[in-house]
Amino acid sequence: MINPDDFLNGLIAANIVRLRKERGWSQTELAAQLNVPQTYISQLETGKRAAGKRTRAKLTRVFGVTEEEFVQMPADYGTPEMREIWSSFHAVIKGEKMDLLKKVLKVIEIAAESGGHPEALKALESQVDLITVTMKKKT
Repeated sequence: MINPDDFLNGLIAANIVRLRKERGWSQTELAAQLNVPQTYISQLETGKRAAGKRTRAKLTRVFGVTEEEFVQMPADYGTPEMREIWSSFHAVIKGEKMDLLKKVLKVIEIAAESGGHPEALKALESQVDLITVTMKKKT
């Protein structure tokens, strides 16, 4: 079973590592830019500590990315099915807040648990439709 908070924290942790390495920075260098101890960066990257709203804002500023880019699923994270579902939703939810991302993760959880059962897939489809309609109203 996918815990939405754990999934999102893991996704953010994977992106911190990816973005830091893309820039050629050590954990110590990133920590200095954020004015935090290196151990804090280590905890974020291993998922032992969740990045709160302020920390995510600092990280996005330091990395020069938007929050939506910050929660993109790396190619090596999760299962292929999860990445496909996430990509589809991510295209729809660009710029939305983390609470909506958690709702999307709940839909992914339903899909993963259903194992392809027709009734579960029908329920999943209705949830997708509901989120899509909600997003269209917000844009």
